[in-house]
Amino acid sequence: MFYVDFDSYHDHRTAFEFAVNPAGVKQDDICSNDFFIGDRSWDPVWDVATTIDSLGWVVEMRIPFSQLRFPHARDQVWGVNFFRWVFRKNERSQWAFQRKTETGYASRFGHLVGLHAIPAPKRLEVLPYTLGRGTFERPVFGSPFDRGHSYFGGAGLDVKYGVTSNLTLDAAVNPDFGQVESDPAFVNLTTVEQFLQERRPFFVEGASIFNFGGTGPYIQFGNTPQYFYSRRIGRTPSLEPEAPPGGFIDVPTHTTILGAAKLSGKTPSGWSVGVLDAVTARERA
Repeated sequence: MFYVDFDSYHDHRTAFEFAVNPAGVKQDDICSNDFFIGDRSWDPVWDVATTIDSLGWVVEMRIPFSQLRFPHARDQVWGVNFFRWVFRKNERSQWAFQRKTETGYASRFGHLVGLHAIPAPKRLEVLPYTLGRGTFERPVFGSPFDRGHSYFGGAGLDVKYGVTSNLTLDAAVNPDFGQVESDPAFVNLTTVEQFLQERRPFFVEGASIFNFGGTGPYIQFGNTPQYFYSRRIGRTPSLEPEAPPGGFIDVPTHTTILGAAKLSGKTPSGWSVGVLDAVTARERA
């Protein structure tokens, strides 16, 4: 695997990582808090081409400025580093040397200079959608809610706008996340809420800004708790009424998000900015 990482904010804490293997399979993620484990739910648009010959392989990447976040300044300095993993040898090579005894990640990058008057990218994406859905299954005997088939239609709009080169506004009206990868099955027998990875595109943009504190395999006892968990927005209603003996009840499987807006990025002085607001519908059983 070959990796290239950009600290385009040059805050020595954030890295936008792009990686590819000889077959041309891409990987991208955002590393935050000067840590090498990144958020792979980030999904930028970029191109790559690879060529394999008798001497090895060659990679060429095309990464648009519109997919990165950087300060609005005429002369800029970015952090940059290059890595190559040879898994069959368990060997890693990197451009900016870092000793095994040294901690940190983005703070150890080299400097990319010579960036002058980068044109402000036109970052406006509008994605309207319409959908139709039908389900057909054997009805449950005696249930007044189950007729064996159901039909559903809807429409909505997603908007992404680059307010500045380092601030992004995301908005969604009646968003639909039916195309998002399903969560893995699990059985939770504890009284503790199950934490799942965020996969919905609207909540992925700028997610690292909201992920102060945290949970997961790399968080140890005594760390700052996770104050914001976006998966609670639009989740299954927590109150589930019981059906009467021998009766049936129609319970919604999720909470409808009517609209949401989010502003995320960093100021020229280095402050992280994250504001999110969502409106959900009233659900009834």
